[in-house]
Amino acid sequence: MGLKSRAGVFNLQRDINANEDEALLAVLPAVALNQLWRLLDIVTRTLQALSALVLVLSLCGLITALLAVWSSASANWPSCGRWGPGRWTCCSCWCLKGHC
Repeated sequence: MGLKSRAGVFNLQRDINANEDEALLAVLPAVALNQLWRLLDIVTRTLQALSALVLVLSLCGLITALLAVWSSASANWPSCGRWGPGRWTCCSCWCLKGHC
């Protein structure tokens, strides 16, 4: 159509849509694509927020589980100290035994 500016595109679309004598609706590809990209931007931001929420909640669950296991394992540390090895040795053995 020979339009060079965005304002010209919107003015032409408004002029075509305002004409009631013709059964013509101006759907310009640039305008339709612009609206589609705006919608997809909103969807993308929503999904990013949802993934951040899932990440935070899963980290909270992981920390809770580790603290529960840690507190139950720390009850065994006094008996481990009677055998002679230090706390770091006991902790290393516990980590290797429980997670490998």
